[in-house]
Amino acid sequence: MDAGLKLDVKFADIDESRFDKEPVSKFAIRVALAKAEKIAATEDNAIVIGVDTVIALSNHVFGKPKNRDEARRFLKALSGKWHKAYSGTVVIDSLRKKTLKKLVVTKVKFSKLSDNDIDWYISTGEPMHAAGAYSIQSQGRALIESVNGCFTNVIGVSIPVIIKMLNNLKAI
Repeated sequence: MDAGLKLDVKFADIDESRFDKEPVSKFAIRVALAKAEKIAATEDNAIVIGVDTVIALSNHVFGKPKNRDEARRFLKALSGKWHKAYSGTVVIDSLRKKTLKKLVVTKVKFSKLSDNDIDWYISTGEPMHAAGAYSIQSQGRALIESVNGCFTNVIGVSIPVIIKMLNNLKAI
């Protein structure tokens, strides 16, 4: 997806563990902020974007599955249900020392999945590389019945929100 932005992608080595009883919304923002701050600390004149996307059913977080069995458990748990994709989004202007934060939440409903559906999807290898064990932008879209909110947020970053945040930084 091309949003017309020239990006230099860097990965922040931070602890992404969730605190005990931490609300999912606060968790997503906290981790995104930690990522952005870590990179911004090394940049004197840059706009740094930090994002952390969390897939959650109620207050249970589904990270990237560790193995095929865990992917199967994730997909069975999400089958036929609505869940939420939370993206903590942070933009830091390291020159002007300005920080903007936004939480974007998108509701996603899985179709009711049969064991064959789950076996097929796991065989693609996609579940092993994605939070919640699915990639909505690829073959995982076959599992989805409905999306309520920003589609690109489920992929990992809300493009419309990023564009708005960048425009707001220009106005500050």
